[in-house]
Amino acid sequence: MRTCFSKSKLFTLAALSFLAQPATAFDTYSTSTGILSISKVAVGDTLYSDVKATIGQVLSVGTTATDSYDTYNASTNRLTIPVVVVGTATYYNVVVTLTNVLSVGSACSGDTACTTASTSVVYSAPASFESAIGVGYQAETALTASSTVTNRGYYMISNAATASTSSNYASIGSTYSATTGYTVTSGTLASTSTYKDYLLKTMQLVTATDGNYRIDSYLHPNNSIDVDTATSTELKFKNNFGKTSATTNGFVTFAVTVNSSSKAVTLVAKNRYKYATTTSTTNGSTVYTGSYTLDSTFTGTGKYISYTNGTYALSATSTSLYLYATPLSLGIPSFMNPKSIAFVTNSAAPFLSCPSSNGLIQMG
Repeated sequence: MRTCFSKSKLFTLAALSFLAQPATAFDTYSTSTGILSISKVAVGDTLYSDVKATIGQVLSVGTTATDSYDTYNASTNRLTIPVVVVGTATYYNVVVTLTNVLSVGSACSGDTACTTASTSVVYSAPASFESAIGVGYQAETALTASSTVTNRGYYMISNAATASTSSNYASIGSTYSATTGYTVTSGTLASTSTYKDYLLKTMQLVTATDGNYRIDSYLHPNNSIDVDTATSTELKFKNNFGKTSATTNGFVTFAVTVNSSSKAVTLVAKNRYKYATTTSTTNGSTVYTGSYTLDSTFTGTGKYISYTNGTYALSATSTSLYLYATPLSLGIPSFMNPKSIAFVTNSAAPFLSCPSSNGLIQMG
């Protein structure tokens, strides 16, 4: 796919990439364990990294970050934290007292050495996306199956009633085909998992126009679960929101029913919608507008999503599945939506391809 941006828009994208991974290192606080994980903290002229501690009192909370790492005053027992994430909330310029230091990763003496040495820089450009999601991650609390489903909620689909490191979860495949999309595969969440492992298995359930749910991949959000038109049963992730040369793309909607006692879920296919784009020309650029039409030839209505030997398909026989809410915080940060404006159901915006002229830059 080839996409283009004006130079001003390209600058905005670059700025947003820096905002997505700010230079300021942030702390995290687990409400379940009571442990504060400190990225970097300065004590006098020594900079400590990867410190874990417990806190006493919260003395004050500010509105903006004023430094790039924590500072600790031993004479007052006060720790000043530029940014700390607690669950889905982010707090700035927080001052607390400490009760106990549990562990320290490393130490560096001398302000100049600590902030310029290549092995322990405080400021840096954002890591690549692939590097960022390759960082190790483990949920702070045990995953539990959901008893309800909410529109636009993020879930991981498993055939296991109890989550463990050996449980299987539906996952988007690693290889993309322009004609058949990604496979719907299966994988586990081992103790050595990364953010990417969780993101591959995270799906968003979105209410479609027929009142049932479309299932989108979080990591590749242009792709929704569809049926392979060659087999009419095997499930695939297919592009439903971007430019594509495929002519058979679409998505299937599912009725989702949760057993209130066992939390077992059935996902029953209801309809299929075919995806297509129409084109127009604006200022020399080709504009693509997506549209969806009900597939009158769809034969999967009433069939269940079933799981057998690592494969997900439509079947007359149901498999007991379970929805686990993702432990990742994937909502819009409050500082990016300070007025808490609710989500609106506008249609997807048209997108364009363009020539390398008129101040536009081709990407891809």
